[in-house]
Amino acid sequence: MSMSSTVLAPFKSAPFKILKLLSFTVGAACLSLVAAQRANAAIFQEGTDAGEKLSNAQVINTRPGGTTLSGIKGNLSFGADLFQITIKNTVGEFLASTANQGLTEFEDTQLFLLDANGVGVFANDNTPNNDPGRANPGTGRSTLRLRKNTISDGIYYLGISGYNYDPVDASGNLLFPNTRRQLVAPINTTSTLAGWKANPGYSGVGLGYLIDLTGAEFVSLVSPVPIPSPSPSPSPSPSPSPSPSPSPSPSPSPSPSPSPSPSPSPSPSPSPSPSLSPSPSPSPSPSPSPSPSPDPASVPEPSTLVGLLTLVGLTAKVVGKRKSDRP
Repeated sequence: MSMSSTVLAPFKSAPFKILKLLSFTVGAACLSLVAAQRANAAIFQEGTDAGEKLSNAQVINTRPGGTTLSGIKGNLSFGADLFQITIKNTVGEFLASTANQGLTEFEDTQLFLLDANGVGVFANDNTPNNDPGRANPGTGRSTLRLRKNTISDGIYYLGISGYNYDPVDASGNLLFPNTRRQLVAPINTTSTLAGWKANPGYSGVGLGYLIDLTGAEFVSLVSPVPIPSPSPSPSPSPSPSPSPSPSPSPSPSPSPSPSPSPSPSPSPSPSPSPSLSPSPSPSPSPSPSPSPSPDPASVPEPSTLVGLLTLVGLTAKVVGKRKSDRP
């Protein structure tokens, strides 16, 4: 018994060793992925001047989708810059801030966050004095800090401008209240970005900036949604229009040799010819009918009188004979 248990012991422990090995392998893989992501984290450098509308915003997709976006570096010469980014707020906190003394030359910035449709989400003009780690009471730099699960993951637009150069809707109304030193929500949760407006106090002066980011990623290149546009290739559907080619089917319509139909018309023509032949036949029949009428005129004929006289004579003889035969 003791020998068998000793022999089987290695086999019993084998599954546990395999499980341990697998767990170590998976753990190492996860750690390597995290390390790779951090190693791939990058700052996006504004190339050509970013636009300030959804249609001309600069899409940050110069790295594979999912790559950590640690910052955006650019320059404000006038107006606003708008960038399309990916946010993963379900993973952790989202942070966008220019409160990095020595890195952002532009002293008085504003930050705006819009959803994929251009609807306002949050904004900040001057970092709140109670912000942990980013408070800078002596400056006008800005910070957007959202706790985990404040917003859903997805595509967003991050805008930066100088003080009092503000986003507006199609009617010219401000998307966000003109409040400083706090995180603000939009005035109207259905209004979308239509443009920007320079309000009193806007200097028009712009300098270089660096927006520090946490919880953001490069936009996936899979955004070539225009790929479906080739779907209009079904336009070859008009090719079925050649289906009217069956229209030549009407050519059979001439086939209606109904033209021979006139041939039957001659057939009735012979029928009338016989109808004429009967007409003469009745003409002779009436001629005999008048012939009897002259019979009465022939009464004076002697042959008839002779017959009558003979009949009378015979009758008289018979009557006379009967009288003579009487007793």
